[in-house]
Amino acid sequence: MAKETEWSCPICHEAEKEVAYVMPCNHLFCLGCIMRWVERGTSCPLCRRMIETVKFSVRAEDDYLQLTPKFLWGKRFSCLVLQAELPISFQIHSV
Repeated sequence: MAKETEWSCPICHEAEKEVAYVMPCNHLFCLGCIMRWVERGTSCPLCRRMIETVKFSVRAEDDYLQLTPKFLWGKRFSCLVLQAELPISFQIHSV
């Protein structure tokens, strides 16, 4: 019987718990890596398609959080908009 291999992020090659999906291509990355990536670029690191949203904390097909990169006149802003249905709870950790 073949042993199942553990998933690892194609950017950092680590096996992270918090997985994020880049939409529309649906490629998987760890949340930290893809968040740093979208601060600098607008395309998927694997296929170079334009990133429309980043889905994370996916519990079901219609139960997830989503970040949308914002663009203005072709220039990249360094902020993201969180879209989620309420009610939702957050834990804030200071670094």
